[in-house]
Amino acid sequence: MIHLRDLVVKSCNRDEQAKMEALGSAPPDLQKLGLIGKLDKVPHWFNSLDSLRRLSLRGSRLRDDFLPHVQALPNLLQLQQLNAYEGERLDFLEGFQKLKILKIAACPRLKEVVITKE
Repeated sequence: MIHLRDLVVKSCNRDEQAKMEALGSAPPDLQKLGLIGKLDKVPHWFNSLDSLRRLSLRGSRLRDDFLPHVQALPNLLQLQQLNAYEGERLDFLEGFQKLKILKIAACPRLKEVVITKE
């Protein structure tokens, strides 16, 4: 699967955690990634997604801030989060150099989104 460009992984059950750690590494040419279902944490291989252009997290319900793992992705153009985060604040501090589309929806505990412009 080294030439895979588009991947969607969906949990069968809304409360079942997707076991993304079982995937030792991501395909190097991956451009679109959709993770649908509860995640315990961001997979360790997120940092290696240099070709990724679109990322969709749905129903992940992450408790820890996942943005530090995502903001350094050099080619990310679109980030969609639907019920992806259970915290109260998201801080967009740095990175996201090519991001053009940001969608945040259905994060019931989220009270504040901070975007720091450099």
